[in-house]
Amino acid sequence: MQKRPKKNSNPEVMELFLKDLKARYEEGVRRYGVPLQPFNERDALQDAYEEAIDLALYLRQALYERDRGSKKSHHKKEKATPYPQLSLLPDGQSDSI
Repeated sequence: MQKRPKKNSNPEVMELFLKDLKARYEEGVRRYGVPLQPFNERDALQDAYEEAIDLALYLRQALYERDRGSKKSHHKKEKATPYPQLSLLPDGQSDSI
């Protein structure tokens, strides 16, 4: 179990989030001409799925950088290795294709 968070002099995350949310809303209206609304003739699940894929890539990048000291320049190509605790399949199933 983690410790309780300590108050500090940094901004509240909710304030940062609300600022980002407003900027994202304004960018969406600028880009698409309308705010996001239901029944807009787009497939919300497909859009969300594609965004989730992007999110997973950014998370993996951040994990890689964190675990390797956030070095700004990695010219040496390393073999990609998955985190051992991550599994895409239920226990006992093979991942061979």
